[in-house]
Amino acid sequence: MVKVVIHPQSIVHSMIRLRNGVLYAQLSKPDMRHPISDALFWPDTAPVNPDVLNFDSLTLEFEKPDVEKFPMLNLALKAAGYGGHYPCAYNAANEEAVAAFLKEKIKFTDIPKITAHVLKADWTANVSSLEAVLEADTRARSRAVSYT
Repeated sequence: MVKVVIHPQSIVHSMIRLRNGVLYAQLSKPDMRHPISDALFWPDTAPVNPDVLNFDSLTLEFEKPDVEKFPMLNLALKAAGYGGHYPCAYNAANEEAVAAFLKEKIKFTDIPKITAHVLKADWTANVSSLEAVLEADTRARSRAVSYT
């Protein structure tokens, strides 16, 4: 299960809770170079930035996200929960909507509207092959573009 929290200090980049309740977190300065480097060089590590996190005055706060303020988060959670090709359709619709926004064809607030429109289609088919995923991606992109 994925749970999202808002962390204003941007120090905790990810957390995972094991079945036994233990929580592991990836912490670094508020800079995405460390998490991205870790992902790219896994299982090895590469030096990124000599600045290390200072725990002397560290404060960590977490808040529940406001899904009204961030409608794409709510759509992402729903798509993940529905399963099938919904996450693929969400991603494709979001990418096409963002592209349309960057070309100034739509307003920023239209991105979740387009994504929601795409997700109204039936994406329940099982993810059976790469070809099926690519077909769902193409269909979702087409549906998003036709809505813009």
